[in-house]
Amino acid sequence: MTRLLDKAMRKKVDKRIYVYKEYNKTMQKCPPKLIIKEVPDVQTVILPNQWFDVINYKKSVFVSLYEWMLKYGKVPSDNKDSLHNRTYIGEKLYKKLIAVEKKRIKKHHKLKGEELNRAVSMSDINLGPKTDVGGCKVSGDVILVVPKSSLKLLDELSFKILKKTVKSL
Repeated sequence: MTRLLDKAMRKKVDKRIYVYKEYNKTMQKCPPKLIIKEVPDVQTVILPNQWFDVINYKKSVFVSLYEWMLKYGKVPSDNKDSLHNRTYIGEKLYKKLIAVEKKRIKKHHKLKGEELNRAVSMSDINLGPKTDVGGCKVSGDVILVVPKSSLKLLDELSFKILKKTVKSL
């Protein structure tokens, strides 16, 4: 009985991941300039290319990213507990981070195939930064950190974008 339930749950998760991936393929792009213009005090962080060469493979790539942002003064350490919920990342950089996380999990946990894909998805869900605003993917290779005080304005921008997207359908 447990095996049947486990198998059914796996199929359900796989179907959700597939639907999510298909939805992501059709998402419109949101230029970072729009977010910066509409949401005051958004902090822009540029990740140096050599960062990928010195990453600690014992930790999630996302945890390493947040630690780097805090350690090198790129982001104020106040409200660091909510940093991952306030960090938005461009699609180009996101793909690089996911590729590195996949490599890390494969090497460290010796996973393959569907197990590896599931582990990467779970790591992203639990720790990964946000990648879209109002149903539109943030474009480019930028990292945007939204201060707590500006989250309401970001929500309003998300609503505007979503409303515009729905009207165009």
